[in-house]
Formats: sequence, C-alpha cells, structure tokens
Amino acid sequence: MGRINVDLSSVRNMDAVQIEQGIRRHLEQSLGVEPDEATSGDYWEALSLLAREINLDRIRNTRREEKDKGARRVYYLSLEFLVGRLLGNNLHNLGIYHQAEKAMASFGVSLSDVLEYETDPALGNGGLGRLAACFLDSLTTLNVPAFGYGINYRFGLFKQGFVGGKQVESPDAWREDSFPWGIEKPKRKQVVRLYGKVREVDGNKLWEDTQEVLGVPWGVLSQFDN
Repeated sequence: MGRINVDLSSVRNMDAVQIEQGIRRHLEQSLGVEPDEATSGDYWEALSLLAREINLDRIRNTRREEKDKGARRVYYLSLEFLVGRLLGNNLHNLGIYHQAEKAMASFGVSLSDVLEYETDPALGNGGLGRLAACFLDSLTTLNVPAFGYGINYRFGLFKQGFVGGKQVESPDAWREDSFPWGIEKPKRKQVVRLYGKVREVDGNKLWEDTQEVLGVPWGVLSQFDN
C-alpha cells in the first residue's frame, strides 16, 4: 500500500462504455463467464480486476517517479491492517464510481448489489488495525511514499454462534473464494526461523534448534485518495 502520485486525469476521463468493455473482457477472458450468466460475485470480481489493472499501471509509474527523484520511503509495521471493503473505495478514489455505476446498469445489474458481495478482509481484529490503515491514509494525504507491512491472515477473525446451548467458533474464510486485491509472490518466499536457543561458541552467538516456516509475501492493492 502506498502513495500514488501520477496524474489521474486519464483515468477519470474513462467513460461508462470503456468500463463496460473492461468488465466484459474480464468476465470472458479472466473468469470464462458470459455476461448473461454472470452472478453478482462474477461482476464484483471482474470490476475489481479492472480497478486492480488501473492501480497496477499507476503504481508502476509512481515507483519509477520515486526512483528517478531518489525519494525516501516510510515503512509502517503493524500486526493488523483493517482496510475495509476495497472495491467501492478504489472506485471513488480513482474518480470512476459513477461511470462504473452506469457500466453496471448497461448489464442490468446494480452496482450497490455488486459492492455488497465483497467481504471485509479479515486482516485484524480491532481498533489497532483500523488505526494502522488510517495512518497509511494520512501518509497518502501528506504525499509521503509509504508501505504497510503486516500479516496476511488466512482466518484473521472468527465467527461465534450457539449450538446446543454452547458457544462455538468457526473460521472466517474471507479469501477462500477469491481475493482479486491480493497478489501472491511465491518466488520471493523467505525462510523464517522461530523459537530455538542461542549458544555462544568462541565469542560467536549461534541460534540453534529453531523451527522454520516459509513466509510468502503478498501485496494488497488499495488506492488511497489523491
């Protein structure tokens, strides 16, 4: 997540027809679904993929700009980032919400119904995560290049219910079906060592008897307002 600095005019000049064509392209080419058989979930994913496509182009341009200017970057570390539903926010901040609304109407679909399909990314469990997301938003407003680093929880929250008069918990499988805002980067995985003990040998400290897990980085695309 970070600041996007490039000009938005070309994006905001996109009309409903262009967005409709982009949605149709992702329905047919990315999802293998015909528009007349697509569900609200299919339309949500297709529109999300289109917004992600725009974001990725702008992020690449921003990184080139930062590199050329030798810009320094802030890295914000938090166990949680409660970013909320991303599609509606991204459409607003890209300046194409109303165009997307008209594009959806051309398919006979309500954008509000499509937005309701999205689940909140369960990347945390409370105010700490919301505060971290707000800090990134503030850095964006201040035009500070920044990235947030956290944990990509598979089941970040849990659901509570009652069975036979007893409380039971079940996992929140928030990204099991699809999460178009996340980009997995398995080729950049790293070995992470946990636990163990430290032993000193000839003045050198050795970390031994550790457990090792593979950490696979993911990028989460959220377009903050300019």
